[in-house]
Amino acid sequence: MRYLELVLPNLRIGGLVVADDTVTMRDEMLDYVDFVFNTPILNSVDIPLDDGIILSYRQKS
Repeated sequence: MRYLELVLPNLRIGGLVVADDTVTMRDEMLDYVDFVFNTPILNSVDIPLDDGIILSYRQKS
């Protein structure tokens, strides 16, 4: 989670962050999941494919 907070200011508009194993590791990632779905500059989608993937797209400054 801390890494995302450090990287986010440098992520260009249109940049993509991919998180893997978001279904199988959900309990260990609750802070991350909450952050990416509640941060206004990110548009995130949860894809329940295999062990799960969350794609987060930077949409504005």
